[in-house]
Amino acid sequence: MKEKKTSYMLAVITLVSLSFILGTSEFIMIGILPEISESLQISISKAGGLVTLFALVYAIGTPIITTFAGKYNRYYFILLISVVFVIGNLLNAVSYSYGVLLGSRIITALASGTLISLSLAYANEFVPQENKAKVLSWIFSGFSIASVIGVPIGKFITNMLGWRASFLAITIVAIIITIAMWRLLPPAKPTEVTSLISQLSLLKDRRILFGVGLPLFSLAGTYSFYTYLTPILEDKLLIPTGYVSIILLFFGVAAIISNLASGAIAGKHGINKMPVIYIIHTALLTILPFSVNNAMICIPLIFVLCVMMYLTNAPIQMHFMNVATDDYPQSLTLASSLNSVFANFGISLGSFAGGQVVEYAGTQYTAFAGTILLIIAVVFAYLLIYSVREKKSVKIKDIKGTVAAN
Repeated sequence: MKEKKTSYMLAVITLVSLSFILGTSEFIMIGILPEISESLQISISKAGGLVTLFALVYAIGTPIITTFAGKYNRYYFILLISVVFVIGNLLNAVSYSYGVLLGSRIITALASGTLISLSLAYANEFVPQENKAKVLSWIFSGFSIASVIGVPIGKFITNMLGWRASFLAITIVAIIITIAMWRLLPPAKPTEVTSLISQLSLLKDRRILFGVGLPLFSLAGTYSFYTYLTPILEDKLLIPTGYVSIILLFFGVAAIISNLASGAIAGKHGINKMPVIYIIHTALLTILPFSVNNAMICIPLIFVLCVMMYLTNAPIQMHFMNVATDDYPQSLTLASSLNSVFANFGISLGSFAGGQVVEYAGTQYTAFAGTILLIIAVVFAYLLIYSVREKKSVKIKDIKGTVAAN
């Protein structure tokens, strides 16, 4: 029994490491936008477009590839896509024009979205039920660990050797993790081949339709300002470049706290606390533009916002997978992708909205766009809770009707 637990924990650690390098590859742009802007001789808002494009491709491509992946053995497919991820980051490292970098980020985005979806579905297979919420929160926390360790290290490497060296380092680590997955992941369970229409039936459920609005609009609200965090720190708060990586590290710690707390919230409250979380998040984000001239207020406020950022990750992920497990088992892989897919739609929307604000008003006002987007998330949170309660009520009536008939 102990040997079995050790075996699955090694596999979990491997998947957390995978999410770490995926997060580093995605979020590194937040820390190195000014360097890319200067190196490629483009505006900061155009450099921010790399974040928008990555998130948009991630969001559009992931459900298509994961639906296709449902036909194949997860073990071999996750290794194949990991190789594609390595190639994409190697191309990032050798990109010497904006067009080539756009192309390589498209490849990386397609691989990243598929890999996180496959890893969540994989973990759902071999992790005991009582530990699933905790493990899912740890896999998500790999992205936050990337903020704490990966992004600041990437910023440091960029300061020392240039931004291309950061992507080369990511490539090397990704190769090591791919080898670890080859050795440590357990055999995948056989997958039942189902039609595309059958898998997409999940998307007709109102519990899913309202649910996807939460990562969409909450991450859009956050990334309206978070995409431009480095310019805010350097240009508005006048933080020296050498200290920015240290501040990003502290924000990453906040994001880890957010993900781990997310697992606890999922296990204890499910989705019931989501409206309250979003209301508090909205209020804090509304205050942010008024603090950008005072580092003593602004930095702690951004820290708290980073704590708020991922609190709903595990609850909504568990919600999607529970709905699929109970009513749409053929759509489990697709369900596992929805949170990350719509989160990246949200990142794309938020970074685009923030970019428009930067273009016409300035970086200090980006959070106002986020406030509007988070208000929409609050509405969707209430609609989701109502739809879940309504579905439970219908099921209870059906059970009572069946019992009465017998």
